Amino acid sequence: MTGRKNDGSRIRIRFYSGYRGAERPAALIFGDREIPVERILSRAREQNPSSGRREDVFRCRAGGKTWTIRVREDGTVVSVTFGASRKT
Repeated sequence: MTGRKNDGSRIRIRFYSGYRGAERPAALIFGDREIPVERILSRAREQNPSSGRREDVFRCRAGGKTWTIRVREDGTVVSVTFGASRKT
């Protein structure tokens, strides 16, 4: 699934797919570079106030940064953002 980082560049997300389909992010992919997700910090289901659609919001650690990945119920990646490097 493809999304955009907060700087506008393209990023793909590889999801772990179990019996429920795309369950959780497993890796972030920048071109041919794959960064594995080290840990899922949180997962929440929220309703997007502008579209009214439900989204899964994952906070995870990958590449020493905390990432937030928003995914619609249909599997569309809505956004991928990252924060400053920090220990959690």
